[in-house]
Amino acid sequence: MTQNWTNPIFQRVGFAVLLAVILAACGGGEPAPTPPAPPPFRPQAITVNLGEHGGSITLMTTQAGGYTRDGQAFTSGTEVEAENGNKYRVTLAGQAWSAEFLPPDAVPVELGTSGDTVSITQMEDRSYQADGQSLGEDMIVTADNSNMYRLTLVDGEWMWEFVPPDAVSVQLGTSGDMVSITQQEDRTYQADGEPLGADGIVTADNGNMYRLTLGDTGWLWEFVPPAAAMLALGTSGDTVSITRAESGSYLFDGDPLPGNRIVTADNGNMYRLSLDAAGWSWDFVPPDPVALPLGTSGDTVSITQQENGSYLVDGRPLASSGGVEASNGNRYRLSLTGSVWSWEFIAPSAVALPLGTSGTAVLITQAEDGTYLVDGQALADDRVVTAAN
Repeated sequence: MTQNWTNPIFQRVGFAVLLAVILAACGGGEPAPTPPAPPPFRPQAITVNLGEHGGSITLMTTQAGGYTRDGQAFTSGTEVEAENGNKYRVTLAGQAWSAEFLPPDAVPVELGTSGDTVSITQMEDRSYQADGQSLGEDMIVTADNSNMYRLTLVDGEWMWEFVPPDAVSVQLGTSGDMVSITQQEDRTYQADGEPLGADGIVTADNGNMYRLTLGDTGWLWEFVPPAAAMLALGTSGDTVSITRAESGSYLFDGDPLPGNRIVTADNGNMYRLSLDAAGWSWDFVPPDPVALPLGTSGDTVSITQQENGSYLVDGRPLASSGGVEASNGNRYRLSLTGSVWSWEFIAPSAVALPLGTSGTAVLITQAEDGTYLVDGQALADDRVVTAAN
C-alpha cells in the first residue's frame, strides 16, 4: 500500500523510526551524530465541490493534522453557504471530503380562499417543489377544489395569485347573443363581467331570458318564458293568457297570436291587443257594418254591432222591438238570424170607417207600397166604395 508521506502525521512517525534505526546501528556506545533536519511543512490545498451549482471551497492542511478555511480552523460537519445561497454540510470520511446539500425549511403557503395549504421546498438547483411535485416555470399549482394559483417569491416571502380558467362563450338560444362566462376564485361565475345569480338567469339584448347551467359537457342554456300576462277582454267576460315565445312572438291561450293581434271572445266579440310600457291593453273591434235595404221604401240602413251586444242603425240604438222607420214613413221590424239580417214591414193599425147612414163600416189598412186596402181589397183610384145595403 502506498503511503502519503506528505501528511504531517506520517512525516513525524517516519522521522522517529529513522532515528531508532540509526541508534541501533551505532550500538549506543557513542553519541549519535546529529540527524538531518526534516523537510519544511508544506500545507496542501483541498478543493471541495458544493454540489453542481454551489461552486466550491478550498481547505488547507495544517502541520498539526487539521484543516483551515480562509485561515480559520475547519472541522468535519461544518455548515457552509455557497455562492448561490445554498447551504451545505461538509464532512470528512476517510481521506475524502464531501458536501451534503441542506434544503431550507419547507414554507407553508395558503392558496387563497380554497382552504388548501401547499408546502414549498427549495431544491439544490434553486428550483422549487410544492408538496413534493416540481413547480413548473409558470409556478402554477392546483388546489383540491380545482382552483389554480400562481406562486411568486417576493423579498423572501411567497405570494399567491388566483389564475381564472379561460372564459367560455355561450350562445343564448335563438337570440343571436353570446355571453362570456368566467369562473371566480370563490367558485361563483360571471357573465360578461356581471355576477351570475344562483338562478343562473341572464337577459339577452332582445329581452329574452335564459337559465345557464354547467353540465358534464359544458355550459347549457334554457329559454325562460316571462310570466304569463292575464288580460280581461273588455265586457265579454273572458280573460286570456298571453305569453312570450323565444322567437319574440306571443301566444294567446297557448295558440299563436295573429299578426294583426285580433282575438275573438267566446261571445263573438273581437278585440285588438296591443303592448306598451304599461303592459297589454285591448280595443274592441266592431264587425263590418251591414247594409240592409228596407223593403220597397227605397231606403238602406247601416247596422253595426256594439261591444255590449247591442246594435246601432244609422248610428242610433236599435230598439229592443227592432222597429225602424223609413223616410217614407213605413215602419220595419229588423231581426238577426245567425249572421243574416232581415226585415219585416209593420203595417199601420187598421182604421174602421162607418159609411154614412148605411149602417155598415169598412176596415181600411195601408199596404207597404203606400196604397190602401178596404176590407182587404185595393182601394180604387177614385176611392169610391159601395156600402153593403
